[in-house]
Amino acid sequence: MCRPMLFVFLTSLGGACTPPSHKSSGSTAADTGTGTGTGTGTGTGTGTGTGTGFDSNPPDDTGASGPRVPTFTPATCGAEPYELLPLEQMGELVEHEPDLAFSLPAAAIEVLLDSQGLGDLLDARYDVELHKVRYLTQDRGELVESTGYVAFPVLPEPASVPTLLWLHPTMGFGDACAPSSGSIEGAAFPVLAATQGYAVAAPDYLGMNGWGAPSDRLHPWIVGEPTAIASLDSLRATARLAETLGVSATPDLSTVVAFGASQGGHAALMADLYARDYAPEVGFVGVVASIPVTDLVALAAFGMGTASEASLGLAGGVVTGWDWYGRSAALTDVLTPELADLLPEVLGDACSDFGDLAPGVDSPDDIYTEAALEAGAAGTLLEWAPWGCYLAESSLLRSSAVATPSMTPKLVVTGSEDTLAWAPPVRADVAQLCDAGVPVEYIECEGLGHVDAAVQTLPIYLAWAQDRIAGVAFDECIVNEPGPCSF
Repeated sequence: MCRPMLFVFLTSLGGACTPPSHKSSGSTAADTGTGTGTGTGTGTGTGTGTGTGFDSNPPDDTGASGPRVPTFTPATCGAEPYELLPLEQMGELVEHEPDLAFSLPAAAIEVLLDSQGLGDLLDARYDVELHKVRYLTQDRGELVESTGYVAFPVLPEPASVPTLLWLHPTMGFGDACAPSSGSIEGAAFPVLAATQGYAVAAPDYLGMNGWGAPSDRLHPWIVGEPTAIASLDSLRATARLAETLGVSATPDLSTVVAFGASQGGHAALMADLYARDYAPEVGFVGVVASIPVTDLVALAAFGMGTASEASLGLAGGVVTGWDWYGRSAALTDVLTPELADLLPEVLGDACSDFGDLAPGVDSPDDIYTEAALEAGAAGTLLEWAPWGCYLAESSLLRSSAVATPSMTPKLVVTGSEDTLAWAPPVRADVAQLCDAGVPVEYIECEGLGHVDAAVQTLPIYLAWAQDRIAGVAFDECIVNEPGPCSF
């Protein structure tokens, strides 16, 4: 989904913090535990105190011995089955270094916020340290490396702080597009969240290595399992980095808000969905999903039947799903021969919106085969193997791997004129969540499209997330009628 240009003002940011870079020479301890240590913060001196750590291999509640393992069975959609790896190494640091360009004192952040008219919306409360990380995660039972940003507020005294998992919107499909490659857009949200007092984990996603050794795989765009796993392991990496550096802000993984827009909204929902079975030590207290896709089956049918942003967008999702599940089927079953040849070749290097990849292609007839169009029109995509399985397993309420919805409170925002993350299937999924007893607040911005709906509700996200962090109870279902959204 196209990327919102919320914080373009970060083009002028300069560096401030200078912690050392580090490359791990061996395994990091799995249990950072609870203890004492010293931390040095930029501009605020040093302090000693206690903080609450985390255990990446917590005791098995059943009393069974041995390594902790994920408790869900992957849905392979007919591809070769695989076993997920134990969790001891997940989130282990491979390498890390400071991003000097975007590690800033609070005074500099405040000046920039004021210069952009955002001073009334956000206060720069703390200096910020921003770091690039490479960490271990897994993909289809294989140990792999992934990258991302981690940001910490610099506190006057050591303390435990809430953690924000920031899932970025679509920025592309390959290494050069990754936020931690030095992207202004990639650094903006982690810096602005950390200056509020959050520890921030901001993964690049698999297939988008922002620095160091290049990735050897296509980014699995809007594919649920790899998105969730790499995102959850970035939280583990954030806790390990805090311990390694001895920073003043200890990430509290029992108080986490997942926050994402567009592709990131989908990622936030997927991370929360898989957390119970993959990262039980992570306690999500809220999920903010702005302009997300929740039902890829319904969105595909819409894109096949109506010329819209979703038409070509979902073609990209078909390619990335087909690639991640092993390329066992013929892509020409779904896509025209021209696009079946083009998209797998160009996606890996693309740091642009879908429309730029295939200029002049916007009609469903130019994108999809007759068989695909017929299945979309007849409502039989779900039964069309393996394509329906690819779409279903990355949908919030259709997954067979994790079939029970998470009870974490959720804020979901859509735009009534959004033809990329089309609102009707999201609204229908919210109704099902409500029926299942999940606390949800749903906001539909009347007259707004994809990006504007995300931008105009920013103050609502911030207040809602802060309430969840503060422990304000939210146990109801609020489905608002479409209405104006602005600030």
